Amino acid sequence: MRPSLFIAFLILGACGGDDATTDVTDDAAGVPRETVTETKTLIGSEIVEGTLEGGPTDRAMLRITANSANLDWNIHGHAGGSSTTVVEGLQVMTVEHEFVPPADEHWSVLLRNHSAVDSLEVTLEVDLYGDMVWETFGAHDE
Repeated sequence: MRPSLFIAFLILGACGGDDATTDVTDDAAGVPRETVTETKTLIGSEIVEGTLEGGPTDRAMLRITANSANLDWNIHGHAGGSSTTVVEGLQVMTVEHEFVPPADEHWSVLLRNHSAVDSLEVTLEVDLYGDMVWETFGAHDE
């Protein structure tokens, strides 16, 4: 083989080229199985909850935006009859949170309008990975 061809093959190999042994698992981990988007208008002090169902092998990437910093939110579960809050934010306008459930459970995503008088427009976008399932927002029972 001529030296110039040999060097060309070395350079092509070093640059990566088309690799037929790409790890499909790594690629699939970055692509959500499903993306759900919901928009809610919360009147003063209104609370709504949606549900994520999954476990430690699943995950959800939540992005929440509101039109003012009156959004209170959390993710919590009710295992064994008690309420356990996993993560919480108060009086925020944006949220970006990757949620990997610590156990197989129904996990509630709670949104609350912190203002007693103003309406709050909230958009939730959630990317679902693994077997994670989203159930739409409903009124919160106190």
